[in-house]
Amino acid sequence: MSLQSHTEDLVLVQDTGPEFQGFKNVVHTIKHTSHKSIGKSVMEGYDWLYNNDYDIICNLDSDVLVKENWLTESIRLVEQYPTEIVSAFNEVNHLKHCVVKELDNHYLKNCGGGIHYCFTRELYKTFVRPILAKIEVNGDLNYWDAGIVERVQAKGKYIISPKPSLIQHIGVKGFTSKGALWQIASDYVLSDEEITLIIDIPELSVLIPKQKTVSQQLKNADLPTIKKSDLFAAIGNNRNYTPPPDIDIPGLSHLIPDRTPPKQYNHSLPLRDTVLLGEELVVVFTEPLRCEKPFTFDLQVIIEGTNYRFDREELQVVCEGRKVGFQIDPTVGIDVEQVMGKTFTVEIGKVGVDSLSNIFDANGNAIENNVKFS
Repeated sequence: MSLQSHTEDLVLVQDTGPEFQGFKNVVHTIKHTSHKSIGKSVMEGYDWLYNNDYDIICNLDSDVLVKENWLTESIRLVEQYPTEIVSAFNEVNHLKHCVVKELDNHYLKNCGGGIHYCFTRELYKTFVRPILAKIEVNGDLNYWDAGIVERVQAKGKYIISPKPSLIQHIGVKGFTSKGALWQIASDYVLSDEEITLIIDIPELSVLIPKQKTVSQQLKNADLPTIKKSDLFAAIGNNRNYTPPPDIDIPGLSHLIPDRTPPKQYNHSLPLRDTVLLGEELVVVFTEPLRCEKPFTFDLQVIIEGTNYRFDREELQVVCEGRKVGFQIDPTVGIDVEQVMGKTFTVEIGKVGVDSLSNIFDANGNAIENNVKFS
């Protein structure tokens, strides 16, 4: 396959949501009569493409804006890096914390969300599919991309991303979004046409540059209803369209349940010695956490040399995926001058001998030691 000759086919995975129409090159549609996890939908699309001899396999969320060259550029990077995963979406926090190397027109990162992945058929068989199968056995396919990222990091591999992003996420309702716009690419440049499309959707106003003005706006009645959907478009190239036998990957029958406790991954963020009052601190873990409220873990912040001691209920705490973030609200009666320049200590997990709390991963494994830093 060459850049000049590739043709893309689409597999639509319809997860009980509204019917999507108008797509070209749709070769197969998978419909769910009841909701399935996000990762299961992705696996079904991936497997169908693998079983039908596609050379390059991709997934793409339905609630995105894309540039015209998003697929061509993704294929170019896959051809340049055939042993790595490509994603044309640079989530804002991933740009801050996951870039290992920046090149002229792309990044080498050690993380990247599953809104868009692209890889070779061989990499799916040897790398992506086995980890998805393991996650499925553990019952955690809603966090499928976190599992892939964990394996990328463990194997010293990269997620390759063009710069700037060629895909922008615009979903405002979903598995973890809770009705707010989340996971956006800060380096995606909106065209005037794209601004016109989203300008009357209040939740998306944060994406529009302040200096931009649009002379013509769509009427509200013409605007699409944009919400998170578990519909994925899987793209590939097929030169021989005869379906082979079902996928057969050695070793999948020997999987065992997850009994590995979560651990802190690297250092807390931000990676510097000083923190601004009201700035979010983030601790990243090696696997997805149990984040349902009320939270299962204690969190305590002590500002040394003062009487200030804050527990979880007095902090603004966010638990999502593999991270726990928190910040001290400066508006709750803190003497700013008293705390400026002071050292503080943080402890997350089971705080106090009588506490029954702890940090648990999504499969119920408890962390062995509290997270502590100052």
